Amino acid sequence: ALTEKTERLGTFAKGFQRRTRVVKQQQWWRNKKLTVVVGIVLAFAVITFIFVPIFTSDWFNGIMEALENVGAVEEDAVVIELAD
Repeated sequence: ALTEKTERLGTFAKGFQRRTRVVKQQQWWRNKKLTVVVGIVLAFAVITFIFVPIFTSDWFNGIMEALENVGAVEEDAVVIELAD
């Protein structure tokens, strides 16, 4: 009777070890997925807080207007050359 109980306990222990290994792997993957999601959210937040103010600033708009004016001057120069 004692040997049967010992064998059952040993079988139970092996099954328990297998289940704990599976649960440990599942938790590891969940942790990695959560880490990736949090990293993506933080990266998006940092990019948003850095680039939105830059692209909506007067400084950036001034640069874009200057670049557009350079293009307009070049187009006018081409038109003037063709007219001569």
